[in-house]
Amino acid sequence: MNIALKKLCMRNGLPAVTVHGLRHMFATILVEQGVPLAKISGLLGHSSVNTTFEYYCDVMDEKEKIIAFMNDVFTPEGREGTG
Repeated sequence: MNIALKKLCMRNGLPAVTVHGLRHMFATILVEQGVPLAKISGLLGHSSVNTTFEYYCDVMDEKEKIIAFMNDVFTPEGREGTG
């Protein structure tokens, strides 16, 4: 899966990302959107909300930095300034 995903990213001018990276991005976006941590935990299949909190508490504290990072890093090549 990771090899196919890398090829897809390269073909579309996107930074390479792994399946695990997509999972983390999914959870990060949910945190940014204010989805309750218990719901995110269930969607990720964590056995405890505490597990989710441990991985994403920094995300919750630094929401603005993450939004800026996502906008900077995940802008397709040749499309800067079109968002």
